[in-house]
Amino acid sequence: MSNLLEKNANDILANKNKSTAMVSLIFFLLLFIIGVSPYIENGGPLRMAQACAKGICIIIYLYETIKRLPILWPQKVVRCNLLFVLVILLSTPFATNPQLALAPLYVLLSFPFFYSVSLDGKVSNRQIVFFLLIGLVLASNNTIQYYYMLDSYSLEEIYEGNFTNNSSYTIALLFPFFFLIKRRLLHWLLVIPAFLLVLVAQKRGAILCASIFLLSYLYISLRRSKTITRFISLLVAILLIYLVYSGSTFFFHRFVEGNTSGRNEMYSFYLSNWMDGSFLRLLFGNGFYATMDLSFYGYHLYAHSDFVEVIYDFGLLGLYIYCSIIISILRFGFRQRKRSRDVSFFILSTMLIFILKASISGVYLDVGGNLLFITLGILMGRSSSHLKSLSYPTRQNERINTR
Repeated sequence: MSNLLEKNANDILANKNKSTAMVSLIFFLLLFIIGVSPYIENGGPLRMAQACAKGICIIIYLYETIKRLPILWPQKVVRCNLLFVLVILLSTPFATNPQLALAPLYVLLSFPFFYSVSLDGKVSNRQIVFFLLIGLVLASNNTIQYYYMLDSYSLEEIYEGNFTNNSSYTIALLFPFFFLIKRRLLHWLLVIPAFLLVLVAQKRGAILCASIFLLSYLYISLRRSKTITRFISLLVAILLIYLVYSGSTFFFHRFVEGNTSGRNEMYSFYLSNWMDGSFLRLLFGNGFYATMDLSFYGYHLYAHSDFVEVIYDFGLLGLYIYCSIIISILRFGFRQRKRSRDVSFFILSTMLIFILKASISGVYLDVGGNLLFITLGILMGRSSSHLKSLSYPTRQNERINTR
């Protein structure tokens, strides 16, 4: 009997070590994908290597998700996530650019994978800290490299917003990972320069996303931390307010301009084309990335909004599934208030960033959007794992998790 127990314990330990190593591999691949981003514009070996890294991630995500499907399926957001993945897979063979499906699969499938491994306690804080620190360094380098790689530019042109920097989105979307680890004073030394770099990049969506995180993180630091941490956090807030106010003319002039970068016209253009279609197209859409088949003032562009993109590509059915993902996560977050106000606050703050970016830029078609899905997967997986540890009966567990 003792030999059998020892064998089972060894098997459990071996499986846990194997899963932990797999999570580490995924984090390394994600860092590689972030790190090479500025150097793949002209194709070449690095672009191919990055595509392979995404492909390996997708394979691992799919394998683990299918293996754990009976456990994951009761979670409504996982069901909706996988249904949306299925919609993309079914429409991709008929798309003009089927290779573009790599990005949304890479983004969407990260959620069930990280939910699953977090449910089993296989994502450590050490792994998260390592990924966050290296990720911030690489993302900051990407933001700086953007300006170095310009053929010619002037401070006046940057000031006028002619060189807004999309790389700053990666920094803004990495910030919610701070919700996953213990708050320390040292973290402010990372957050402040990274936030200022986002401001310098002048990408309005990234500034708004980073600001939501900053206000949320400041609130939780002042509310739940030790006295010294509260004091330092307050000083940090005053310093940031001073710095931002001092450079407000430079940082926020694009907000003052009221320029929507043509989004109003773009949204109206795609929605009008969708409504002019047949009943079947209203219901099922025009196919994956079909917005790229239209010419908007001579350009073939995606809709710069998940909701507009989804309704044109996948119709009302696709919009219902995508909105169900969002609503399910929001409901999960609100229901955590009775068990852990901090977890509820972190999930809802991350979702506020998610909804903002989905509305004005896009999440599921943006490679960087996987950072939000990973954060949410870990938060929800750990929370559900805590419910399991309370020894609820199985049916009760499923009821709580799927509400």
